[in-house]
Amino acid sequence: MALNKLAHLSLVNKVTSELENHIGIADKTLSEFVIDLAEKHADARRSRKPWMKSGRSFPSTWCGTFWR
Repeated sequence: MALNKLAHLSLVNKVTSELENHIGIADKTLSEFVIDLAEKHADARRSRKPWMKSGRSFPSTWCGTFWR
């Protein structure tokens, strides 16, 4: 269980770093939101639609980087 928590924290940090690099925002809450949406969708193209509906704008290059 501790290992899962550590892996999740590492993922949050990585997503936060990517957000900062691509859109200039380093926000862990936004990172958690992005991770949650990604877990609910099969690929970058499908997951980008709910992000856009949520009022967030993510560059398509970021979506591809995130999924890789």
